[in-house]
Amino acid sequence: MKRLIAILLLVLLCSTLAFAQSASDLTGLGMSAELAELEAGDKMQDAIPAADDTSDLGSSSYEWKDLYVDGTAYIDTLNAGTVVDSYEINVPCYLGAQGATATVGWVVTGTDKGLATLAASATADTLVIPIPGVKIGDTITGFTITGQIESGGNTATVDADLRKLTTAAAGSADASVGAITQISKTADYKIDDAKTGLTEVVASGESFYVLVTATTAASTDIECASIEVAITSGS
Repeated sequence: MKRLIAILLLVLLCSTLAFAQSASDLTGLGMSAELAELEAGDKMQDAIPAADDTSDLGSSSYEWKDLYVDGTAYIDTLNAGTVVDSYEINVPCYLGAQGATATVGWVVTGTDKGLATLAASATADTLVIPIPGVKIGDTITGFTITGQIESGGNTATVDADLRKLTTAAAGSADASVGAITQISKTADYKIDDAKTGLTEVVASGESFYVLVTATTAASTDIECASIEVAITSGS
């Protein structure tokens, strides 16, 4: 009997120490009385400090790991450290312009569909599509070209090159950031091809555009719908 009582007292002591450790994690919240009344498995309904604007939850040395909030967070001042914000810019191809090569020529108006189109029998015809709205400090991580290839069994090809212009006293420097090469089809095809893995940080004095180069055989044509640029915000 004495051994049983000793074991029970030991279990009770261990439970008390474990509970005290749990309570110490909430030091400063003014909840000692409430915690003392909790039993194993109970869940607190509210955690209210003893006074307004006096207590902290965690510290720089002892931080809580994850915070789950199903509702609205009311915060007077937010110091969030590193915040990763990703977004995409969608540019319609009809905002582009015919490039230097125009054996047939891209048509960016007159289709009543908001597209840029290239008719049959074109050879390496180019279309220049500006990419507006990119912010200094942002990182371009990839881009996608969308559209359609209409093929009557003949070959149609599309290349899309994301390029950067950097202003300079001697003249703007023009360089490739990343390219989609080569979309080549002999049947009808929905264009939804992407270039990923880019790490281009946007700097002052830089602008970006996509150079689309396409070739169409007989009984083929190409519709360019949009360019979608994936960006990670630098702010």
